[in-house]
Amino acid sequence: MAMILDAFLSKFSEFLVQMVTDEVGMLLGIPGQIEKLGETVRDIQCVLADAERKQSNDKTIERWLMQLKDVMYDADDVIDLCQIKAKERLAGSSSHSGCGFPLLSCFGNPFFAHEIGSKIKDINSRLEGIANLGLTQSPIFPTHGVRRVDSIISRETDHLIVVDDIVGEKIEEDTEMLVSWLTEEEKGVRENICVVAILGMGGIGKSTLAKKIFNDPRIEDEFQLKIWL
Repeated sequence: MAMILDAFLSKFSEFLVQMVTDEVGMLLGIPGQIEKLGETVRDIQCVLADAERKQSNDKTIERWLMQLKDVMYDADDVIDLCQIKAKERLAGSSSHSGCGFPLLSCFGNPFFAHEIGSKIKDINSRLEGIANLGLTQSPIFPTHGVRRVDSIISRETDHLIVVDDIVGEKIEEDTEMLVSWLTEEEKGVRENICVVAILGMGGIGKSTLAKKIFNDPRIEDEFQLKIWL
């Protein structure tokens, strides 16, 4: 199931990128929703394979995957609706070269634009709920290989941060936990490459936490090579 879901997520992610590129969020009446949805999709993709491996032993994870599948079917329907509407509008247009999928051509009808906007908002809400359910109520993430951390600090845009700008105890607790775990793991002997995923809804401080860990002196001492992507 994971391969099918990953294909759906990748297809939907490409569709969202095109929507952002064409700046259709305002046209659909959902400014900011598309970018937020794209981040949620990427978060889910990060842990999908791990969830698939564990579903046979955990009914909660199996149910999580089924809920995700239902939402992605609806997301795929949105893409199909837009493609059909674009073909209908371009069928009588002599100026179209016949290449590509001109997304903006779908939304000349305000009623259709409103319909798609409402569907995007619904998918966003459902996917966010699924992502949060996986993060807080199932054992998908706490085991080795993928660790879950949520925080409450607003996001930054690069790996340099001002320590005084970070408020609250949770960010410090999460930083200490992950830095300690990473440095302890580095000192030990590992057969497999370790991946730590920091997941959560948009705007809660994932990047801020990652930057704080990245710049921690203990990480500097333990790891000879660091790359910020």
